[in-house]
Amino acid sequence: MLYILLASSAFLMIVQDVQKQTIPLYGLIVFASASLYQSIMMISLEGFWVAGLIFFLFMACQGLYYLFKHKAIMGWGDIFLGPLCGLWLQFDEIPLYFIFTGIFALLTGLFWWRQWKMRTFPLTPALLSGLGFIFLNRCFIKTIGL
Repeated sequence: MLYILLASSAFLMIVQDVQKQTIPLYGLIVFASASLYQSIMMISLEGFWVAGLIFFLFMACQGLYYLFKHKAIMGWGDIFLGPLCGLWLQFDEIPLYFIFTGIFALLTGLFWWRQWKMRTFPLTPALLSGLGFIFLNRCFIKTIGL
């Protein structure tokens, strides 16, 4: 049931972010509820540390970009969604999460610019695709020993 809530809220957030360039609050609340429930039930503080680290990195990137360009690089929904994804991660998965989130963001950005010539693009599909890759990695690649 938990993964159904997670997947349905992720799908709804992706659809609205692509259509309207905003993340819906109800989607964030459902995603946050599922993430917090999972973190509390696992009785491990590692997810909270990872979420804090991701929040710190996102805020540092936002601050540095704002310092030089005087505009925001990410929306507040993206800044809160990243740490919520971090609640599902372990420390050794952080590099893979950032690598695949970056790859998905680059592909989304190139497609978005080529299709609609817009400089801004939705980051939610990239953040959630990176998390999805981590789930696939846990289920299939780590399980068979690769």
